[in-house]
Amino acid sequence: MSDIRFRTVFYEAVPWLMFAAALRILSVEGGLISLAAHISSELSIFLAFLVAAQRMIELTKGETRLGFLSLAQQVALARKVLKPIGALMLAASVTVYCLGARWTGLNLLMGFDGIAFDQVTPVGMVWSAFLAAVTLLLLLMTESTGSARLFPALGELWQRSACIVPAIIVVSFTNIGLSVIQGQVRQVVHAFWLNSSAPSLVRALVFFTFVFIFASIRLCVTLAILVFALRESYRRGHAAPASNTAAKNWFQRIRDFAFNKLGRSGTLVMATAVVAAFYFSITTFAPHAQSERGFIAAMTKASWKVDVDKVKCVSVRPNRDFIFQKSYFDDPRIFEIMQASWPEKKLFRDKAECPYVFSYNIASHTTRAVKYLGQPSVVSMAFQVCPRNPDGIMTGSGCSYKSIYLFKDISDGIDAFEIGMKAYVLPPSKGTTVVSNGTEFTLARLSIEGIGK
Repeated sequence: MSDIRFRTVFYEAVPWLMFAAALRILSVEGGLISLAAHISSELSIFLAFLVAAQRMIELTKGETRLGFLSLAQQVALARKVLKPIGALMLAASVTVYCLGARWTGLNLLMGFDGIAFDQVTPVGMVWSAFLAAVTLLLLLMTESTGSARLFPALGELWQRSACIVPAIIVVSFTNIGLSVIQGQVRQVVHAFWLNSSAPSLVRALVFFTFVFIFASIRLCVTLAILVFALRESYRRGHAAPASNTAAKNWFQRIRDFAFNKLGRSGTLVMATAVVAAFYFSITTFAPHAQSERGFIAAMTKASWKVDVDKVKCVSVRPNRDFIFQKSYFDDPRIFEIMQASWPEKKLFRDKAECPYVFSYNIASHTTRAVKYLGQPSVVSMAFQVCPRNPDGIMTGSGCSYKSIYLFKDISDGIDAFEIGMKAYVLPPSKGTTVVSNGTEFTLARLSIEGIGK
């Protein structure tokens, strides 16, 4: 019977995780579609969390009525629990963002998403483990009392910290280990996506399966550890906090002040103003901060067949490479920048005897699928080194290709080429590796030195 229950954790949670994975892909579209997809994805993750928690509790011989809830009741329960979780994430994100750690602060908004899907930083993984513990306590509190209150749940976590905190630490390290394994598998899946001759539907199915299998493993392992720790806490007789805690009274006074002095509509306006100010600071301040301290570049290797470091010479072909739709083939500054990046290489203009061709393209283009601090990419670059036959004709395969994205506009073509060249030769170890929608990016801050000017 226990084995059957354990298997149903996967069977019942997987459909919701599949739906969440599909919605996460839609969320890169931007605008209202992105917002609706993100909210629906969080709801799907919670429903998967609820089903898995129910089965894990039953597996440890605990009692719960969660299995008797209809879908409508589950959605109502999600609304109750996700409100305090959302408030906690927003408060933590705003605090960390205003303290100066803007990337970390924004990443904290994806904390609930990280309960099932891969987070991009170890801090985010620890945060997701903490949120999973709070969500479990809120879920059980709502089942028993009918209400989900954040401060009593945090108080209970404190009372049961002897068991819960070690469990959060174990979940954090487990997620870090899973992230490493998922990163290795991701490279295999990415290579299959780029190089396989299989139909696009098959390649998409492989990628989709890869995403939700790891999501299922992460969710179930997280809940198995937390439920076991909670059961152990009950067994040891750790008392839940009294309902009238100081934290609750403090929160109650703030809430009473807000509603009594401002009224319900006034409180809503104030909360909306706080969120709007936070969004404004992201969309307005971040680009200016980039211009003052350089340009953030996001780089991803679409293909890397040539060991560029061992290439002895590269040749540039005429009328093939463009920067903002303009050819710079005869501009000596391009070669000066290339020579600064490749001092050991011989550089030629249209020399067929050189077995490698260097090409590039830089364009002003908004790419909403690639964002930094809420800003979509506004400049897209493609740099590559490709082999060619002795007759001078490119082979068309075996290139080392890197896509580069900037989030601040840049008008000068030579400056753009300098940034792109630095990004192309930058090793991944010199930047921060993040994963977004299944693609691995290297983030780095690059500055313009004015080479050739």
